[in-house]
Amino acid sequence: MDWCLEDEMQALLDEEGYLDNMISQLSELKYRKGYGEFLKDITKLLDELKEMGVEILDITLSIGLGTFRPVKVNDTKDHKMHYEEYEISEEVAERLNLAKKENRRIIAVGTTVVRTLEANVSKYNEFKAEKASTNIFITPGYTFKAIDCLITNFHLPKST
Repeated sequence: MDWCLEDEMQALLDEEGYLDNMISQLSELKYRKGYGEFLKDITKLLDELKEMGVEILDITLSIGLGTFRPVKVNDTKDHKMHYEEYEISEEVAERLNLAKKENRRIIAVGTTVVRTLEANVSKYNEFKAEKASTNIFITPGYTFKAIDCLITNFHLPKST
C-alpha cells in the first residue's frame, strides 16, 4: 500500500485498547528509522491489529495538492483551507455509529481522515453515508466529535 497518496485510508475501531503501546512505539520508529521505514512499519502494525481483532474500515478520500500547501499567515483564522472530496459508505457509517454506541475508540489514520470524519459528524451529529467535500480546518481549541485518537505520519512544518 502506498501511504503517501493512497485513496483508501483507514479508521480503526479499537475494542481492547491495543493501540496505546503500539502508537508510542511507532512514533519512536518514525523518527529513528526515517519515513520509508515508518511506512513499512505502519503496514505491519495494521496487519497485527487485524490479527488482534481490531476492526479496520475504509473510506475514500481524494487528496489534493492543497493538503501540502503551507500556512503563510500569522493567524490561522486567515488561512483558506482547500476542499477535499470524500466518500463514506453506508456500511462504514453503520460500523462507526455502532462503535460510538458501544463506547469503543475511533482512531483515525491520517489527518485527512480526521477532517473527513469530523466534518461528517459535525453535519449530522452521527456518521452518515455520503459523498461530499469539506474544507474544515482543525486548529487548537477544536472539540473533537468523531474521533478519539489519531495515528499520523510525516508533516512539513507550517503545513495543514
